[in-house]
Amino acid sequence: AFAHMAFIRGQMLTHLDAERGAAGIATAWVSPDFVDVVSPPTQLGSLTLLADPGPTENVIVLKHSLWQSRFGGDSAVVGQVIPFADGGYRVAAVLAPGVDYPLWAEAYARLDEAQIVAQGLGDRAYRLDTRVVARLAPDVSLERARSEITTLADRLAAEHPATNAGWSASAKPLREVLVGPVQRPLWILLAAVGGLLLIACTNVASLSLARTLDRLPELGLRAALGAGGARLIRLLMVESLIVAGVGGILGVVLARWGVKAFLAWGVPGLPRTQAIGVDGRVMAFALAAAATAGILSGLIPAAMGARTSLGSILRRSASSVGPQRLRGILVGGQLALTLVLVAATGLLVRSLHTLHAVDGGVDPSGLATLRVTLPASYTANPPLRATFFQRALDELQARPSVAAATVVNHVPLSGTGVVTPLRVEGVQAEDAPQAWLRTAGPDFFEVVGLPLLAGRALNAEDHERWTG
Repeated sequence: AFAHMAFIRGQMLTHLDAERGAAGIATAWVSPDFVDVVSPPTQLGSLTLLADPGPTENVIVLKHSLWQSRFGGDSAVVGQVIPFADGGYRVAAVLAPGVDYPLWAEAYARLDEAQIVAQGLGDRAYRLDTRVVARLAPDVSLERARSEITTLADRLAAEHPATNAGWSASAKPLREVLVGPVQRPLWILLAAVGGLLLIACTNVASLSLARTLDRLPELGLRAALGAGGARLIRLLMVESLIVAGVGGILGVVLARWGVKAFLAWGVPGLPRTQAIGVDGRVMAFALAAAATAGILSGLIPAAMGARTSLGSILRRSASSVGPQRLRGILVGGQLALTLVLVAATGLLVRSLHTLHAVDGGVDPSGLATLRVTLPASYTANPPLRATFFQRALDELQARPSVAAATVVNHVPLSGTGVVTPLRVEGVQAEDAPQAWLRTAGPDFFEVVGLPLLAGRALNAEDHERWTG
């Protein structure tokens, strides 16, 4: 069912720089088929080395944002061997802006046979921070692919019951993985913006109607002097379209400034931010919206003015029942939409305030965090890793300014962690709930101030090894 399939594992690499100091880089270790599956566009260099399983040289590909922030956008970095804590890596390419899978990755490193051994991936029971991305074969449905990998998972469970029993597999579209968590908020935002646009159009229509009522004597006089209905409609429609066009242009200018400010402010968890901008599609929508608003806001006043004669103006005033009723309908609709938006905004603000008031269970007063990234030699050697963390904790706790210290692989409330599916009897794998898994050291709950409702806290005897 699949044309290509690639393995991905996340791991921090520590880049060493004499001037800027060391920095951890969130790296996606990918198998060679990753290039065929995702086909990321490059700005500099080539992905040939990343897709070649043969050479044993360490290879890394930089995302555009990392290339700009860490390497100053220097094109000479491509082809160079840059130093990391566990050795040198040759920079094969710099990706073009907009490559967002995985979202957390800042760079991509080639996962060859040597790295598979060094990172302990030959262990069938190893599942920490691993994922698979695949491209369907032509004319193959997602349902067929799910059926195939479920059958494969069942066969593996039968062949390797010690490590695979109780595990299954499923597949999700990449679009759902990337935008699924933010899809509903974006639809709500779109609905709010649409309501605001309707209010603005209703307001413009009300102003156009009021202006037309004031111009009834002029329009009647034009009709008496020989101006036909089509000419009067054309006159008023052109005026309305000019107003809508100017408003549309100003809206596009404000949108460009607003999007830049929005992206500079930053929204955690929002995918594909580099693809957000005012492009040709946005310009086309703005043009269509301005034209529609201009036509709708000018159509009724234009038709009313075209039917007005000089005799009717002499017999009735601008405060007659028909125009006043129409004006009342427009004002009533505008007020109704405004009340809906105000009520929705109030509920959203109240929900946001309630979320901020919720006790997260962590006492942040006096807490400080330190991020540690170990080289691959420590990652592949659990006793060495455990010795390092034990020594680090002992030295930290010996300092007079430190009351207590512990270790955890992901800071609480940071929005990061390892998502682990829960096995629930009678529930299919694709429908099973998921939980954020963290590896914590002894006294973790006491250090961060997490209260225990039942049972006991973790202690050193619970851990055969600690992971960073």
